[in-house]
Amino acid sequence: MRDCNEVQDMLSLYIDDYLEPTEKADLLKHLEGCLECRRELQALQEVVVMFNSLDEEELVPPASFRRELRSKLEKEQKASKVTYIDKATKYFNKSFKSWMPLAAAAVLLLVIVPVLTNGFGLMGAKSAREEAKSENAAPSAPQGYGSIAGDSSSAKAKMRMNESVSFDTTGGSPEILIQKDAAPDMFFMQEQEQTMPADTAAIERKIIKTGHLNLEVDSYKDVNSHIKDMVKDMQGYVVSENTHVYDDERKLLAGSIALRIPQERFDEALDRLENMGNTNNRTVDSQDVTEEYVDVESRLKAMRMKEERLLSILEKSGTLGDVLAVENELARTRADLESLEGRLRYLSNRTELSTINVTVRETLTPVKQIKTTGLAGVVTRTQEAFIKSINSMIIGFGNLVVYFGTYLPFIIMTLLFLIILWIIGKKVKNKYINK
Repeated sequence: MRDCNEVQDMLSLYIDDYLEPTEKADLLKHLEGCLECRRELQALQEVVVMFNSLDEEELVPPASFRRELRSKLEKEQKASKVTYIDKATKYFNKSFKSWMPLAAAAVLLLVIVPVLTNGFGLMGAKSAREEAKSENAAPSAPQGYGSIAGDSSSAKAKMRMNESVSFDTTGGSPEILIQKDAAPDMFFMQEQEQTMPADTAAIERKIIKTGHLNLEVDSYKDVNSHIKDMVKDMQGYVVSENTHVYDDERKLLAGSIALRIPQERFDEALDRLENMGNTNNRTVDSQDVTEEYVDVESRLKAMRMKEERLLSILEKSGTLGDVLAVENELARTRADLESLEGRLRYLSNRTELSTINVTVRETLTPVKQIKTTGLAGVVTRTQEAFIKSINSMIIGFGNLVVYFGTYLPFIIMTLLFLIILWIIGKKVKNKYINK
């Protein structure tokens, strides 16, 4: 059984007698029981009769018929036009509505399950944390003194956490015992505490000073010589030196020189350097390493005491295993001792001798006194400058001609393209205006 929409679409074919017999029979059967379709058929038949009754004379539509028809068609087209974005949005909204309950359930599971899990494990975790805090709060033995930085010392201490050397004299002969689960260097704690300074404020400050100075001078060679004489007079030395010509035409020199000066004469050296020329920039950096120096020095004393104690134990050891254990610990101690001594020497050198980096630049115009040597050869230099300017103009003109010849085809093609675009645009504009 056909519905009304299909039947109404077939009414025109029925009037023009284009339907198959079976389709025609189905249509008539539907019309017998559908009043609305019969009215639609009657309206179409009246329209056909009206058109057939018209004369064959040409019908002239109103003047605004075409404009109004086009406007209506454009509105209908815009109203019925559906973009791909609209289709995708409609599909997404439809799919989202169907999957929204499942998505909400998944979100609830992701949020609630971890919360419940953390809640159930809260009591056990809390007790574990309290136990860990109590263990950490207890006094612990100091780490081994076997490195310069804290990371390396802690790493070496962990390697020795399960063994320490103690001396047992309960028997008739000395015996070395290896104790497990003992902190490293436990029997040196008392000596270390005794060697630690009571008041670090009374210790001389250890400061690394670095200075930077930029100078403009009349004669680079003279100033360079004066700087070296000053360094020699102050019991310092030159670390590095670099000299180059920065103006080939006028043969002007520039360079840099790094100096090491005793710290007590650091300020004096800067003042003397400033008097050698015109100072453009002066920078002084200071780094206080007193705390590190005191720490390394104290650890070094403790390690030396540890070495002496191990040597005394080694003399009293009996079995081969005891001797090997003490010798291994003694080798590690001496390696750590050498590292600490090297670090202490480095800090002492950097604090006793300060560094000054001087940049020297020779200028054409004297900066310290008036000189008439700048007038020498004025005529010759003027003639050379004039010839150089003429040659530069000729070379520039030649380069311009070469440049123009190189890009001439591209310029012609660009102009032709712009002219064609201008003509096409003008025609389109005139056509649009005429409409």
